[in-house]
Formats: sequence, C-alpha cells, structure tokens
Amino acid sequence: MRAQLLALNIVTLLDKWTAKMVLVNTQHRALFAPAEALALLSVPPQETTVVGVPLPPDLLDTLYTKLLRLQTTLKRRPKITHMQLLQVLCPGTAFRYERAVAMEASVLARMLAVDGSSYSCRRECDPMTNITAERYVAGLGSLDFRTAATAAAAGQECCPERLRERLPSIVRQHV
Repeated sequence: MRAQLLALNIVTLLDKWTAKMVLVNTQHRALFAPAEALALLSVPPQETTVVGVPLPPDLLDTLYTKLLRLQTTLKRRPKITHMQLLQVLCPGTAFRYERAVAMEASVLARMLAVDGSSYSCRRECDPMTNITAERYVAGLGSLDFRTAATAAAAGQECCPERLRERLPSIVRQHV
C-alpha cells in the first residue's frame, strides 16, 4: 500500500476525480428544471434534497495538501504506523480514533461514546451520520441552503467546474 500511495500522481487523481464530479453534477442538473430544483428545497427538512453537487470552494486545495503531506510523510518516515500517520494528517480524527480503538465495545458503541450525537442512526439521515442536506450545505460556509440548487450550477463558486478550473493554480501554489 505504501508503494501505491507514493507512486500516486496527485494531480492526475484530482483531475480525474473533478472530471467525474463535473459529469455527475451535469447529470444531476439535467434531471430538474431550475424552478423544480428550488421547489424541492422548500419541502419539510426531513424530506429536503440538494440538486447538483455543491462543494466547498477550498476542497481541492485541502485534498491536494493532505495527499501531498501523506506522500511526504511516507517518504520521510518509512516505519510510520497507521496511528502516527493519522496524527500527522488529521490530529483531531486521530485523537477520536485512539479513544474508540481503546474501548472494548461494538463499533457503533465506540462511535457513540466518542462522538455522541454526531454519530447516530436517525430515520431521516444516512445510517452512519446524522448530517442532513441542510447541515451539509451549511457546512459549505457562506452558501445559503435555499440557494443550494443553484450553487452547483456551472460557473458558481461551489460547482465542480469551478473547482476543476482551480487545480492548476493550486498545484503552482505548492511548488
């Protein structure tokens, strides 16, 4: 696994991933007329949806930086353990993970003990997290949930097309 991660071409990976996001976003946008997409957002919160793929504007920079740090750390520390690598890349996650691994309980019981209500099974959410579409969109920063359907439109700050356009400048910033 170490060899595959070190051989990974980060720019190619992110370019292919963003190309796929552009395709998926285009397909999602084609499913509904803009007015219909906005109407889907006005239903009760437990039934809300987001049409398209709005992404945080800094997502690509974050992914590039983490993958670069991953490769750099693996090159510099050939004997690094999984936990040590996690501490370098995501200290907060490593702290939570260490606590969960130390417990003698089921995986669900561990996650509930470590993350509490952030990790629960509720009917209106994905079984692995309690995040709703509204909370996801709120996590994107300044994006308003009521405009999420248009946020993924081509040319908007949070659309995959704009993210993909920024890849060359992100790479230049890290050289």
